[in-house]
Amino acid sequence: RHEVVTRDGYILTVFRIPGSRGATDFSAARPPVLLAHGISLSSTCWVVNEARESLGFVLADQGYDVWMMNTRGNTYAKGHKRLTDSESEFWAFSADQMALVDLP
Repeated sequence: RHEVVTRDGYILTVFRIPGSRGATDFSAARPPVLLAHGISLSSTCWVVNEARESLGFVLADQGYDVWMMNTRGNTYAKGHKRLTDSESEFWAFSADQMALVDLP
């Protein structure tokens, strides 16, 4: 679990699967892959099914270093440097900000 702060103050959680299930040595270099969910979803969409049917786990089992991001406003991205999610200003964003600011 990692946190990223956007330039406009939103705190986004990024989850990582560094290797295959049961692995204990994560020192080997693995190609990174970033999974970005669709609108009104969260990173859980990549791991919600059984492991053999969840893209996050399938990629990790195939040797990738899997990173699953979350965009502002979902369950894993309701933090902000100065706002709370009960303030209307927190929710004053559009899909444009999600694409232009939240994505790397």
